[in-house]
Amino acid sequence: CSTANANIDPTRVHIVDTFNFTSTNQRTYFFRGNSPYDKDNDSVDYNTWVSTMATVANASGYVLPSNDRLYLVDINLENIFDKGFSQEQAFFASNPSKGSFINWELLGAPLWPTAFTPAEVESMIETGKVWANDQIPARLVMFLSMLHQAPPSGYDAVAYYVHCAAGCDRTGEFVGSYRVFTELANNPEAKPVIATIFQQNCAECGRCPNYYSAGALGWYCMTVNYFNRTNMPQLTDCFTAFNCEPLGSCTATGI
Repeated sequence: CSTANANIDPTRVHIVDTFNFTSTNQRTYFFRGNSPYDKDNDSVDYNTWVSTMATVANASGYVLPSNDRLYLVDINLENIFDKGFSQEQAFFASNPSKGSFINWELLGAPLWPTAFTPAEVESMIETGKVWANDQIPARLVMFLSMLHQAPPSGYDAVAYYVHCAAGCDRTGEFVGSYRVFTELANNPEAKPVIATIFQQNCAECGRCPNYYSAGALGWYCMTVNYFNRTNMPQLTDCFTAFNCEPLGSCTATGI
């Protein structure tokens, strides 16, 4: 991701998914967005962060509870050297009643399958070597389990806010892979179209994910194909859904 804007960019904040617990009238939300770090004040602007999510939720027909009834889980996809990382971590350490901080560092994929032989690609996927850092398959299972857990006692909703700096690249890798994962889980007979998912990433951020993040989405697509090769139709556009400059920017195929 490129350098974060000063404060939340409302145009990059979106609800990706939500789950309702009808018996308790509670709900969990999966938001994507850019960094909540306010570089002008070297702090986390919590009130603007939450009010932006509330506005986005209202536009989709949902109502976030008051701040004291909302538990915010900050899932930061950056590394410890990125601006705002330590401020976010410190904010939740000092304000545990407001939520918690999780770091799932993503690096993307600097090397695409064309850099390897078919046998090497198969081995990297089968052994999990390709996911040694980003751990996308394992984290998607963990994250979906988190979304399906009711809010803790004393709270009406949990908002999981997944972000990198700009909310485009590493965030696009995670969100795109999540959509592949959940579309297959909800309808195993339907093949997710990577091009459609990638185009949605481009639209939600205002630009497309970069080479590293597009490549990681492609690798996840190939991982899904490999482990489901005997029981579902293969996804066919793992690396044709986007056109990328080497180590640079990308565009969605057909746009």
